[in-house]
Amino acid sequence: MARSYEFVAPAGHAVLVTNVLHGYEPVTAIRARAGGKDVGPVARNDLSALFAPPPGGADPVAWVISFEATQPDAVDVVTFATRPARPTPCP
Repeated sequence: MARSYEFVAPAGHAVLVTNVLHGYEPVTAIRARAGGKDVGPVARNDLSALFAPPPGGADPVAWVISFEATQPDAVDVVTFATRPARPTPCP
């Protein structure tokens, strides 16, 4: 079953797509578009694919993540900051 998510995230955020049923149910054909451009994963394994927006793009970034899965509700798509908003001082 095909699934697609469209959302916006700050330019400093990466997107992680994870198959929480890895080993039981397959997820295939994971595709990502960021700011209207196809992007490949910066890292990938049997469980997850990590995507970063192209450098120099707009802020926020419009994302489209799509994939094929037998259980699409068991696929997590999350964003997270790749750097802290402010440096944290060491005690």
